Amino acid sequence: APLAVAVGPRGVTTAGARRRAVAPPRPGAASPTQAGVSLDAWLRKRLFQLRVTIALGPKELLSVLQKLDDEQLAPPFAEAKLWLGFDEQEPMPAALEQLMTEYRA
Repeated sequence: APLAVAVGPRGVTTAGARRRAVAPPRPGAASPTQAGVSLDAWLRKRLFQLRVTIALGPKELLSVLQKLDDEQLAPPFAEAKLWLGFDEQEPMPAALEQLMTEYRA
């Protein structure tokens, strides 16, 4: 079963729901390497800011992200979807795409 992911008021992403395009990283949303903070702290903050809700805890999600290379953390996110419990044909939730794009940057 896919993991539950909720997005804020601009869009909700569930199977069959409207999906908005992933925006490039915001100027204030520095990638973990630019932010000078621990990856764990950065991830927790961005999960909260993007309102990403998944069945994995932040440490487990960080472990998955660290196992994937840059190519796997880019659209179409096929490998990431499998690690996170999504079906290969299912769209990746926009907030999670945003998080992965920023993590990769």
